[in-house]
Order: sequence, then structure tokens, then C-alpha cells
Amino acid sequence: MRIQLNQDYAYAHDGIHITKYRAGEHADLPELTALLLADRGMATLCDLTVEDFETAVAVPVAQKPAWPKRDLSVVAKELTKLHGVGPKLGAALAEAGVTGFEDLAELGTNPGLFLKLEEIDGVSAGSLESWSHEASLILDED
Repeated sequence: MRIQLNQDYAYAHDGIHITKYRAGEHADLPELTALLLADRGMATLCDLTVEDFETAVAVPVAQKPAWPKRDLSVVAKELTKLHGVGPKLGAALAEAGVTGFEDLAELGTNPGLFLKLEEIDGVSAGSLESWSHEASLILDED
């Protein structure tokens, strides 16, 4: 996933070489994470917040198109089609911003939503990757 940067960044990735990015250039998610950690003088990924990513990219990562709102209970029930997602977890995913399988299938292009979902108890990066794949398969069937 390539993300367009909103501001200039420079960081020493191996202590010797400095990598520079200009506003408008693109970086992938690991590069962006390294840039943010270096820019903010942080030691671990756990120190970063969704807001850090949102301010770093040209288009807010959590920005969604203006679709009509869906009933959360309908979304939660739909999400139970995914392996390991029951009614409670489906409701938590819906409350966190998942409006359907499209959101899960496109998690790779929305790091803000990915990080927000990863904060839910019982949700891991591996689960999200698996559900993203399952959601893509479900959408392909339609």
C-alpha cells in the first residue's frame, strides 16, 4: 500500500544513510511508520496513534465516502459470516466503523481503520488480514 505524504520527512534508517521524503511523495505503510517514529522521537509502534497517521498523509486515512448510514445491528449480523466473528465481535467491528465487507476487503488502504480495529479486544493483525481476505472472497461471489 502506498500512501501520499502531507509533509516533508527525513530519517536515518541505519544510522548512516538518510532517507528523505517530500510532501506529495508516496511511502508504504512500514516506511510511513518508521518516518513517524523518527519524527516524533518515539521508540515503539505502540507509541503511535491513529491521529499520527491521519496528520501525516495527504488524505485523512479514516476518511470515508458519504454513503448512507447503515443500521449497526444489520452490519454486525452480516459480519458474523466471517470465521471467528460472533454477534458481540460483529457489533464491536460495526461500532468501530466497519460498514460492510467492502471496508474489511480494503483494510490495506485504510491504516487508520486497521489500527482502530486492532484496538478491539480479541482482534489481532492476523485476524484482520484473514477477515480482509474472507471479505474479498465474499464480495467476489456477489
